[in-house]
Amino acid sequence: MDGSPSTGETKTGIDTGHVWTGNGGFAPTGFLGTGADGVAYHLAGGRAAVAHVYVDWDGIICRIPFGDRVDGKYNSSFGILCDRRAGGGYIGGHVRQAIWCVWNHDGIDPGPSGLELLVGSPFSLATIGPATRQGLRRLREQRNPMRIGIDAAWACGKRTGTGIYTYDLVRSLLDSSAGHEFVLYFRDCCVKDNPLYAQAEGRAQRRIISSRSTLWRILFQVGPAARKDQVDVLLSPGYFLPAFAGPVLRVVTFFDLNIFKLEREWIRPKRIKDFICLRLLLPLAARKADHLVVISESTQRELESIFPCTCGRNTRIYPGVSRERFQFAEAGATMSGAAPRSLYFLYVGVMSPTKNLARLIQAFGQFTRTVAPGFRLLMAGRECGSYRAKVLIPLVRRLRLEPQIEFVDFVEDDELGRLYQGARAVVYPSLGEGFGYPLVESMLAGTPVITSTATSCPEVVGNAGLCVDPLSVEALAHAMTQVALDDRLYAQLREAGYQRAKLFSLKTMAAQYLKLFDQLDLKRKST
Repeated sequence: MDGSPSTGETKTGIDTGHVWTGNGGFAPTGFLGTGADGVAYHLAGGRAAVAHVYVDWDGIICRIPFGDRVDGKYNSSFGILCDRRAGGGYIGGHVRQAIWCVWNHDGIDPGPSGLELLVGSPFSLATIGPATRQGLRRLREQRNPMRIGIDAAWACGKRTGTGIYTYDLVRSLLDSSAGHEFVLYFRDCCVKDNPLYAQAEGRAQRRIISSRSTLWRILFQVGPAARKDQVDVLLSPGYFLPAFAGPVLRVVTFFDLNIFKLEREWIRPKRIKDFICLRLLLPLAARKADHLVVISESTQRELESIFPCTCGRNTRIYPGVSRERFQFAEAGATMSGAAPRSLYFLYVGVMSPTKNLARLIQAFGQFTRTVAPGFRLLMAGRECGSYRAKVLIPLVRRLRLEPQIEFVDFVEDDELGRLYQGARAVVYPSLGEGFGYPLVESMLAGTPVITSTATSCPEVVGNAGLCVDPLSVEALAHAMTQVALDDRLYAQLREAGYQRAKLFSLKTMAAQYLKLFDQLDLKRKST
């Protein structure tokens, strides 16, 4: 190849480069640069084509309208430099799609050739500069800030699954906002009963939306408020899709699909109204939301199976779990020394048929009769309907386990931390779980976990817990026996669980949400 490329003016960001044509010659000019508007300019064959470029955690994503001549052919299609999951192809003399990215945040070096993109013909290669990591990071930082609205009222009152999730997510997003603006929507009671209201002062705009009906507020008041506030993205972290939001992008979080998968456990007194609302409104959210977030691969599979329309329109983001919530002993003290012989098993969670608690009580009875009569079972969590009063307590009486099984209502975080660390193991044999906060919380405490093989439970604990058939009382009793009598297994599970719990980071959760919001916003602006 003879000659050398001439370079154009690079405004900022990525270095100059050149175009190499299929016949072995250099095009006269080629460069990629960016202005303050985030638009990149690529000169190919002496003609300018505007390319909308942005960088995310997976690499560079680039849209180039080839309205000019490239390699002697007039191309009116789009060339797209996208992530590694996208395919590429040359069809009918037009550039239809480019191929893979070459850089990500794990430190993969793009090498001397920089970014590579097929144009013009199957043998033509456009090479865009060295594209150093520093240049890529500068380009990513040039993205326009967004206004992000979140319904933060879910964190009001005594927080369980959805409340904990909302609280941790909002707090993490405020800590890693990357220049974005936040608008948080509350109810009246949140002023005194939601810690996010005070924590957001000076860090986010706060709006109080009052309504006698929680459902009416979410469906018909939050959306218009977000539209009035001109937010770009509105997150509803609890299944329901706000209506009348206008041009606002609506993102909804789905935790599980138990309302469809465990229908019999859901239909019971005092929950009929909730059942009807969820069965009507979840399909609406699945079909109409701009994007959905699911909290495990298990939930993702169930969502796409029940609602195929969500394929390609949902993202899995694992929840982060904060050690700061609990009064845990220091990690070194937790993991060192001889294994303590705490004589109780612990269940933490709502008292619901979906948690498989009747079989847990039966398995514990079998365990105490044949192995260790001195053990106790502590069951901590709020009542759901009348399941505890009408089903669980009568079962305990029939099995004559009253002295050994204790029910405790909602437990505050500092006391819960002590219960976790004092237990021989946490037993969580759920029939259907979107994620399972108590699994990660117990692993953070250095407490072994016995859980089920159903839905997300094995996905969350991995090899760091004992997973058994939730329908087998014998399997549950055997797992309790193993943890109670085998100190070596007990120590192994403690260490493995403690290390695995570190995977569920609040910082990672917030970064993945911000990445998703960026992608949705940029996709809208490019269409």
